[in-house]
Amino acid sequence: ELQGLALTHAACGICGLMPTTGVFVTTSVNLSTGATHRASQFIYGICVLLFASVVMPVLAYIPQGAIAAILLISAFRMMPWGYIQKLWEDQKWYFGLLCVVALVCFCIDSVTGLAVGTMAALLVTGKET
Repeated sequence: ELQGLALTHAACGICGLMPTTGVFVTTSVNLSTGATHRASQFIYGICVLLFASVVMPVLAYIPQGAIAAILLISAFRMMPWGYIQKLWEDQKWYFGLLCVVALVCFCIDSVTGLAVGTMAALLVTGKET
């Protein structure tokens, strides 16, 4: 599956398309390294393919808890802290909505969190207009 994903990312990079999954990590890496050309997506796909082919058998021994910690730290580093602080200062309702959605995403799953956040925002927006 990971090799198929790598090939898909490489193909999307060649065509200049948005990759199918894992976009937040790729985008974060590209932004932090200053990559601006669509070839960066292709290079990323090739690197994942090589990594999956060569190193994956060894990585199978890493505990899932360690992998989960790496993913949490990655997500934490990508949070827009300035925007969150601005929400807290200027729009408490939206900050509360952000917290509820984050809690639902963490406790249940991301699709449910997205649905809850969308419904709450639509209800409030509809009530205001």
